[in-house]
Amino acid sequence: MTTVAEPEPSTEHSPRTEARARDTVSARPPSLAWTLLFGSLTASAGHGLFLAFAITDGFRGWPSLHDLGNGLAPLTLWFLVSIPGALALVLLRRRVSAWSAGRLRLAAAVTTSLTIVVFAAYFGVLARS
Repeated sequence: MTTVAEPEPSTEHSPRTEARARDTVSARPPSLAWTLLFGSLTASAGHGLFLAFAITDGFRGWPSLHDLGNGLAPLTLWFLVSIPGALALVLLRRRVSAWSAGRLRLAAAVTTSLTIVVFAAYFGVLARS
């Protein structure tokens, strides 16, 4: 009985093997933390776009802080700042996805918590007016 020896795995790194490994890493699905970060930031950015169109009154100019009311000015600022933040996150998604798991979870937790608090306060101010 003859046994066939299996070839030993090659340890050399060819450009083709490295390219395939790179494609495999970049094609992995986004983590839950990245999805949460992206979702909360784009939710705020979407409302920020709505507010940008609503408060500029057809681009006739930005309202004064007095026009926004007492509690809405700082809350509106978060929504408006989220617009370039969401765009930056989309453009830098590979770099952000390469963050350590802890750093990504922290960014997702802070952004999501801030988004929830700002939305709750925003609707609370609207309900009182």
